[in-house]
Amino acid sequence: MKLRAFTLCALSAALLVGLSISSAYAERDWEYRNEESIEATISDRLTAEIAAKFRFRDDGKEHYYTSTDMELTYEFLDWLDGGMGYRQIYKLKGTVWQKENRPYIQGAGKWKWGAWKGKNRARLEYRAKEDKEAYYRFRNKITFKSPWKWTSFAINPYLAEEFYLEEAEGYNKNRIYIGAGLRLSERVYLDAYYLLEVEKDNGHWDDSVHVVGTKLKFKQ
Repeated sequence: MKLRAFTLCALSAALLVGLSISSAYAERDWEYRNEESIEATISDRLTAEIAAKFRFRDDGKEHYYTSTDMELTYEFLDWLDGGMGYRQIYKLKGTVWQKENRPYIQGAGKWKWGAWKGKNRARLEYRAKEDKEAYYRFRNKITFKSPWKWTSFAINPYLAEEFYLEEAEGYNKNRIYIGAGLRLSERVYLDAYYLLEVEKDNGHWDDSVHVVGTKLKFKQ
């Protein structure tokens, strides 16, 4: 019980820290981001996933981003995954929807720290945008899942942090996640989270956004 209380305090503290950090940056509207995906098991170690993502800014009123993803993941070892994927993106710039093609490769290491679970995913993306020269971007996301699964929905809190390195600009974006995954049924899972995203703009870390997000996954 003491460890559970400590974890709840840690999650609350992380949320407060994220909110306090964001107050130091320029004001931005809240966003809502939604993802829906289907994951299919091809073999004991190979899975395929198709996902659709949507983003809404201006306090969730303006749809400005849509993408579709196709991804293959192979479990090489119990603690190591690898895979590749392709994402096609349409993003609203002013009044024009611009297209981006983004193939990528990735690897993820997994471990346990006591009853906690950790995962470090490293991804290399090739970003081909309309009317711009293509370039590479590296992103790394570390996730820590708590050992608890509360209620019949198996609510499982987690913390995550992700940073971005672009070919020309270097380190230019950081994300902090606080969320929880839950099981709606044997094959349907939901992830709900708060995200603080901070991005470098013209050499200054003064661009931030608050996000409420959901991910709905169907497993076959």
